[in-house]
Formats: sequence, C-alpha cells, structure tokens
Amino acid sequence: MLIDNAAAGAVSPDGSRIAYLPGPDVGSELWLMDSDGSNRRKIAVAETLRGRIAPVVWSPRGQRIAYIESHGLAVFDPEEDSFSLQTRDASGGDLQVVLSDTRMKQALCWIADGRILYAYGEDPASERSDEGIYSIRVDERTGKATSQPQAVTYGQGRVGGLSGTSDGKELVLWRENTQLQAFIAEFEAGSPRLKPFRRRLTLDANGNVAEAWTSDSKAVLFVSNRNGTWGLFKQNIDETTAEVLVEGRSIFLPRLSADGSHVLYLATARPDDSSFSASLMSKSLAGGPPHVVLEEKGIIKNYQCARAPSQLCIFSKLVGADHIFV
Repeated sequence: MLIDNAAAGAVSPDGSRIAYLPGPDVGSELWLMDSDGSNRRKIAVAETLRGRIAPVVWSPRGQRIAYIESHGLAVFDPEEDSFSLQTRDASGGDLQVVLSDTRMKQALCWIADGRILYAYGEDPASERSDEGIYSIRVDERTGKATSQPQAVTYGQGRVGGLSGTSDGKELVLWRENTQLQAFIAEFEAGSPRLKPFRRRLTLDANGNVAEAWTSDSKAVLFVSNRNGTWGLFKQNIDETTAEVLVEGRSIFLPRLSADGSHVLYLATARPDDSSFSASLMSKSLAGGPPHVVLEEKGIIKNYQCARAPSQLCIFSKLVGADHIFV
C-alpha cells in the first residue's frame, strides 16, 4: 500500500510520480507523491467550496498535469454546472485555464500528438446523457491551447473514461448506457413472490420509467426520454409499441386520477430546483389537450390520488430549505 483514503491515482510517464486526490473530501485538492509514496505535497485546490477536481492526467512527457474542475455553481442542477480544463506544471505552478464550458464532461486524456481529448455533451436541449469526444491541441511546455476544439467522435451514452495508445493513433473509451426499463411480471398464486418469468415491456435502449397502470390493468403509463426529452407514454401490456400521450421537457411521475379517467403528471423546467414553479398537469386518457391542475413552487416528486368514489389527491411541497408539507 502506498496511501490510504485517496482516489484517482495517475502515474507520470516515467513512473517516478503519482498525482492523486486525497480524502476525506475527494476532489477538493490535488496532491503529488513519489512513486514509493514519499514526498507528498499539495499542488492545487478547487476554486470554489463545492468545486471538484477530476479526472487528472499527465502530459506525454510528464512536464504538466491536466485536469477538469467542476465549479459546483449549479447546486440544484448538476447538468448545468460550470467546468474548466486546466493545466499546471509538474510542481503545481503556472496554472493555465485552457477552456471553460458548461457542456464539458469529466473524462480526459492527453495523447502523444499533443492533443487533449475530453468528453462533451453534444445536444444541450436533450434530456439524454449522450456525449461525444472533442480535442484541443495544447503546448506541453506552456500549457496553453494552440487550436480551437474539434469534434472527434460521437455516440449514445455517457463517456466514463478515455485512454490513448502510446503512439497516439488509437483511442480507447468506455461508455455507460444503462437505462431504466419496464418489465411485466406476475405474482405466484397465493404468494407475495413473483413468478420467475418476466417479460420486458419497453424494447428500446432509452430510459423508460413505469409509474402507473390504467384502471383496467391492461396498459402501463410511463415516461421515456426516447425522443430526447422526457415524454409521457401509454403501452398495452400485450403490445410492443407505445402511444405518445404528451411530449415536452421534464415530464415525470405519471399517476392515475381518482376516477381512472385521467393521467396526472408533473412538468417543470428545472426538476431539481424547488425554487422554480412546477405544474401538476392532467391529461384525459380518452384524448384531448392536457390542462393545469395547479402550479406552485416547491412541489416535489411525491403525490398520489385515492380511488373512486373518493376525489382526494395529496401532494408534497417543500417550504424553505428543509420543511416538507403534505
């Protein structure tokens, strides 16, 4: 063991030094140590209280270190955080901010031909986590950019890591494209256990979050980001395609109305920020446009309706920083 309570170790090209992120607040500081664990020294601190440094990579000849810093300014919506690509010399001095961009993501490598490659969110209007790879050429001696960013490749899913071959001609990356899916299962007779056989309801590779049934139990109501934004869908359990009920941005949590004739759902421009108004919407399953049931700030992801003949529905509301009322 070289050191405990540390993460994201990056070994210099000559094997003599290791850059790492110490705990307990991993990412708030960047440290160096010799390859045997000795001579530990701090070389960088995140600029803001909520800022985080990660990942960390070395330049091809070990003269500089590059990293991405998230500045933690978008408290309620991490997808809109501010990121910057920075380089320092190997002693921790001569900070250079190569570029700043809210669409930059935290996967990074510095390849042999002098380019730094990084993950990048291609479509800011999409609610899917699809990311591409961009490159920017950086002078290893000065740490400054010598070109404009250029697109390298694009694909579905989040980029989790990058690695270039020693000659800089090939790039290895891994993607995470795990999405929530909906399945249909039955209970064993007279038992709370599910039968072993489960049938997948949604067959596409996008996110599908099932939250409710129709009152006749013949169809499932769910939200999906298959069209780039979270829309509301209905799908019969004996069919393979879904009917679009409502399209829009940030639609979530469908629930059935008390009489079973309408589907209720929440819609807001900022789902993770209770200071923005959220609309509780209603859409008839027989057709027609949706309408607003109520609109307030602080509505959070929890509401439910009783069943007929009752007409009662309840919802939760956040008041202040830590008070929830129903």
